[in-house]
Amino acid sequence: MGQALGPSVTSANEWLRCKKAVDAPWNDLQLFKQLMQYEILNKIISQSAVRAFGRHLWYLTSEMVATALFSSPVPLAERQDLADALLKVRPATELQNP
Repeated sequence: MGQALGPSVTSANEWLRCKKAVDAPWNDLQLFKQLMQYEILNKIISQSAVRAFGRHLWYLTSEMVATALFSSPVPLAERQDLADALLKVRPATELQNP
């Protein structure tokens, strides 16, 4: 029973400490990683938790990627890499003046 409490406590901790909306995707990613790592202790609980949590990640779309630039928990090096990658993105069609 004690092993089953680990992901629950971790989950509550991640959501309770999120004070800014821009931090939610990062916190969710960290929680997702922890749930996957929990497989070492209990594969069945880990798989169930990952499956259930995956149903709540609908908001993590490509449009949300840029919010990581404003999230202080995201390491600065990762934010810089993200900014560099975003600057390389080109529109699918050439923009025209009206």
